Amino acid sequence: PGGDITIQTAAGYTLGTVDAGGVFTLLVTGDLDVTDAVVAAVNTNITYSAMNNLTISANQTTSGTGTITLTADSNGDGVGNVTLATGVTLTTGGGSVTITAHDFIINGTGAINAGSGTVTLQPATAVSIGIGTGAGTFSVSDAEIDAISTTGTLVIGDATKASAVLMDDVTAGAKAVSIITNSTINDDDDVGDAIETTGRLYLASNGEIGA
Repeated sequence: PGGDITIQTAAGYTLGTVDAGGVFTLLVTGDLDVTDAVVAAVNTNITYSAMNNLTISANQTTSGTGTITLTADSNGDGVGNVTLATGVTLTTGGGSVTITAHDFIINGTGAINAGSGTVTLQPATAVSIGIGTGAGTFSVSDAEIDAISTTGTLVIGDATKASAVLMDDVTAGAKAVSIITNSTINDDDDVGDAIETTGRLYLASNGEIGA
């Protein structure tokens, strides 16, 4: 088709190759497992949203300005993770990747490659955020950060949510990293380095940083 595609269903959905000229959107009121690879037409955005869990079990690819947006726990009841299965890659040609969930999980060799695009990882509600070995409900491990490739910015957190951030033992390579919250940002144990990167590091909070 030459225009946008929107599908809304209360059941699971199996998806194959998509060719849409604008936006492909899939909204599910339960769990959603995307089991077939999707290669979107150039400049087409892919959006998946589930009230509960969202599992990406096959490669998802956009090109041009196309973006990928994944949302779990869309009703904000604290139930719903986004999981990227092992061996699966989210790829854009420089479009952004935005993931919103109660928690975010990259299994095994799963990966995100956004080119020059911004990758945003944010909790669906104001739960705590743990980065590296830092404790938090919305957890982004050092291995998961390593699995994300972007020459743009990796953004963790949401300026509108009071999510306390604890981080420790993060090695981000040369990535530009922004950590943002409407709460506090702290080292989990105040021993050694909380985060290392040779890229730009930006911390923004509405509370104390490193107290």
